[in-house]
Amino acid sequence: MTVHHPDVALNYRGLAYAGTAGYELPNGSPSMPSHNFEVLGFYSDTINGYDADASQVVTHFLSDPHCGCGFPAAMVGDLTTYQNYVISTGLFVSFMLDQQQAANSTLADLMTATNSEFVWSQMQLTVVPYGDETVTGNGKTYTPPSEPLFDLDDDDFLPKDAGPVQLKRTRPSDAYNSVQVEYLDRTNDYNTQIAQADDQASIDANGLRQITASASHIFCNATAANLSARLQLQRNLVRNQYTFSTDERYIALDPMDIISITDAKLGLNKQWVRILEMDINGDGTIDFTVEQYLAGTGHAPAYSFQTSSGYSQNYNADPGDCNVPVIFEPPVQLGTTSGLEAWMAISGGDLWGGAEVHISSDDENYKLAGRVLDKARQGALTATLPSSPDPDTMHTLSVDLSESDGQLLSGTQDDADQGHTLCYVGGELAAYQTATLTGANTYDLTYLRRGMYGTTASSHASGSQFARLDDAIFVYGYDKSQIGQTIYVKLLSFNLFQAGEQSLADVEPYSYTIQGPPHPDDVANFVVQQNGNTVNFTWSQVADYALKGYDIGYAAMGETDWHEFTLLTEASRGTEMTNAAVPPGTWTFGIKARDIADQVSAHIATFDLVVVNNNDTTTVQVQEADWAGTMVGFVRHWTGVLVPDSTTLANSTSDFTIFNNFVTDPVSTAYYITPSFDIGYINSLRIHSAYQITAGPGQSGGATASTQLDAWTTGSDPGTYVDWTVGEVPVRYLNMKIIYNPSAGAVGYLNDFTYTVDRSPLIEQVQNATIAAGGTTVTFPQPFHDVPYVVPTAISSTALFAAASMITTTDCVIHVWNASGTDVGGTVTIQAKGI
Repeated sequence: MTVHHPDVALNYRGLAYAGTAGYELPNGSPSMPSHNFEVLGFYSDTINGYDADASQVVTHFLSDPHCGCGFPAAMVGDLTTYQNYVISTGLFVSFMLDQQQAANSTLADLMTATNSEFVWSQMQLTVVPYGDETVTGNGKTYTPPSEPLFDLDDDDFLPKDAGPVQLKRTRPSDAYNSVQVEYLDRTNDYNTQIAQADDQASIDANGLRQITASASHIFCNATAANLSARLQLQRNLVRNQYTFSTDERYIALDPMDIISITDAKLGLNKQWVRILEMDINGDGTIDFTVEQYLAGTGHAPAYSFQTSSGYSQNYNADPGDCNVPVIFEPPVQLGTTSGLEAWMAISGGDLWGGAEVHISSDDENYKLAGRVLDKARQGALTATLPSSPDPDTMHTLSVDLSESDGQLLSGTQDDADQGHTLCYVGGELAAYQTATLTGANTYDLTYLRRGMYGTTASSHASGSQFARLDDAIFVYGYDKSQIGQTIYVKLLSFNLFQAGEQSLADVEPYSYTIQGPPHPDDVANFVVQQNGNTVNFTWSQVADYALKGYDIGYAAMGETDWHEFTLLTEASRGTEMTNAAVPPGTWTFGIKARDIADQVSAHIATFDLVVVNNNDTTTVQVQEADWAGTMVGFVRHWTGVLVPDSTTLANSTSDFTIFNNFVTDPVSTAYYITPSFDIGYINSLRIHSAYQITAGPGQSGGATASTQLDAWTTGSDPGTYVDWTVGEVPVRYLNMKIIYNPSAGAVGYLNDFTYTVDRSPLIEQVQNATIAAGGTTVTFPQPFHDVPYVVPTAISSTALFAAASMITTTDCVIHVWNASGTDVGGTVTIQAKGI
């Protein structure tokens, strides 16, 4: 880049740019096909132009100041012997570090692959090969040790109870007899290949014991990978290990050194061994672990290995179109998200690796809804399945899954009963127990559970769609606003390599109209009762998995139009409710079930009840016929009703339209505000209103209005209105507002608007009050707003009756007389009731 394109040679290490002018995309696809690039790494020019000398890789990996692991370069020993070994044997390495891994793990993999081992000696780290024969090749010669460094016998071993030298021998049946090495074959576009070395005699005698391939990918050369596998297998031929101890005289030895040992008890006479471990004890003695040195096990024969002829895979192969999908809406109880779902069974041909699912509401603007990576097991019926009671033990469900290359497994009867083998069969959900293979991808299914999850066990003709319902099904969650609308589905296939993806223009859409769940059933056993100033509601539960709750409302007695009902609650759960927001009146109460799609029962369950006022009325403010308040958008008719105004003046028309219609072009909003009312004191009072809107002549309906309350305790009117039906509020001053939104052809007139202020009676009681002869003044625990009604009751044994006099809002005088009419006093209980 710096030479040929210096203007775009950005200073980012490790990044390369590839570009071309007029690049033609294959097959008219808008997707960029896959490209492979061969990158030459460090030391690729030192041997054959591709691979690296492993000894240089070790030095670089340990001590390179830029990408090494921080090992001091001065502590890396002489690696000449290791270099001679790997070059002469042809163990050339070429691996890429593209993910995080511990450095010691990478180096350990490299040592295993190159038949060598690290040795730490005299503050230096070096590498010693296991090779045991002289090898010459590629301009290098490796010479193994020619004789042991020491000959040790019983005079050198420290005595032990079990003998100076202990033998540990691996059983032949425990030894590995097959080794695999996974590598990236350079001659086959760096696709993964397996090099394998087998000890067939051991496999025949003891069964296969294999070291499976690791994904370290040390090699990209088949000859080197096969040689490494053979050397690793031959290392497993070394089954004898010995342990012994010496004094400090042999401290100069290192692991991987060759010595000989003699022990008459074990029949060892100058047996060559390789030191594996040396443990120096506190007293200076040394514990050795050595292995038998078998000549030839560290060397593989110099024969060539057959390599793969290679195959260039077309990563952009055409995946083919998806099969016609099975699209349906499952019962809500099967839903995995919101319950409002459409399920799709999607599959394809041999090269099909999955698909992107794009959905549109207008067949023009598509949006990605998700991806499918597994084939659904879908197909078609090959014979008619008659309708049948459940369970169906008489009929066979015959299916062909060739289009999806699907397979079915049998289950138990309990699996079928529990729906674990659930299938879609032409709109019905059914499960099976036994799947009998009758041909390639064709099955007979028996012991059928029919009509599961509320579906209909009907007859299904040959050719009807079939799908096994499992995790491969694509789930599309829809919104309740989409019910009744048609969606368009485009399935963009991609191949097994997740490439070669189709474009939106390549495929035709599949249309599906969303049905939504069935409407909930009507509510049964609806009962309404008044209890004090509250109203209690009870009803029976509607059996519907999609149930969201229940809507309860009230309207004038005899009303049947649900739109005229004032709702007390929406989507309330349970089967009973108590509500204090029902004003006194003669009402029809109604209830409907509501589901998660906000669909309600087809019919209203009703109950008629007269709700009486158990409170003391403070005031009743009737507005008709004077309508003394403020009106906007209303006109007071001479009959005493309020009529919505018209936006059209009489002189704006030249015909009789304005006279033929009740109200031509009514205003969009009209409201009336009552005069402010002073109750006279501050208290917590209940306020509720009633109104009546009657359809005008020739109008289809009067519609409904809404009411608002403006209440305050002191000062001037804040003009703050809140939506109001019935409830308690601290108040002294108030006014109410009714808002009406007429529409042309359905205009009504307001002929009644009344609000009531009341409160629950205040009852004060005084227990065991002592009354003196001649009378005693008793103060009420809480003052009343109006003079209360007082009832004293004499409880003294000498008294006959008691009476109250001089009653005010705060106190009264109580007298107690005896049978002679003498004011003798005594003990009384007093009850005062008022507001």
